Amino acid sequence: MIITTNILSLLSCHRFLTVNELAKLAQLNPIDCQKSLAVLEQHHLICKRKFAGRDYFINNDDTNITNLGRKAMAYLSHRKQAVQLGKARTCYHHLAGEAGIVMFQQLLTAKWIAPAGINRYVLTKLGKAKLTELTQQPIHQTKVKTCIDFRKDDHIWPASWEPSYSEN
Repeated sequence: MIITTNILSLLSCHRFLTVNELAKLAQLNPIDCQKSLAVLEQHHLICKRKFAGRDYFINNDDTNITNLGRKAMAYLSHRKQAVQLGKARTCYHHLAGEAGIVMFQQLLTAKWIAPAGINRYVLTKLGKAKLTELTQQPIHQTKVKTCIDFRKDDHIWPASWEPSYSEN
């Protein structure tokens, strides 16, 4: 029980962390950490995303940051790769980083996309119509593909949007 509490406390930073990062920060064996993460995921307390062959975990609740969460934030602010990934970049052929997030927020504000659950988004009818108009091609896509946000701040937004001209 203490292990799962510590993991949830680390994830109060509202950032994506790997099994190894969580194990290191909580001073746990990675296998024990993985087992606890499976329980937390089964109870829908955390969400798992796969990125570049690794599993990343994030807290599903909008909880206040704890001392362990601050420890995780301090660790992430010094993780060189996470800092570099936070800038504009392409990632698996889509716009990502701060530029992708700004675009994503604008699409949400314009109601071209809408939330469809935790870390899930869909194109709205308005969005399909506007994108069809812009691209001069029919948009059949419903789901909006997203990826992990590696920015430094504590807000979590999908980091990208990849248009598709086929149903998925």
